[in-house]
Amino acid sequence: MRKKINKMHQEMWNIFNEWGGYEYNDEMLTQLYGVDEEIAEAEEDNEFKYCYENVETTYKWFKKVEKIRQLQESLPHVLYC
Repeated sequence: MRKKINKMHQEMWNIFNEWGGYEYNDEMLTQLYGVDEEIAEAEEDNEFKYCYENVETTYKWFKKVEKIRQLQESLPHVLYC
């Protein structure tokens, strides 16, 4: 379970590094720092189950933000203003 948590955590940092800097930047950083704290506080196996659920929810949010940013970047330029 710890490996899965660490993998999601690293992926969230990768998404932030690639897609952060716009309107989601502050919220992404807040979420990342929260995940950092969550992982640091989990010491026992039952705490990692709770930690995993929280990290997974945050990871899903990051994947949505990544998709939104990809769609924003791929919007064609408007011809008529």
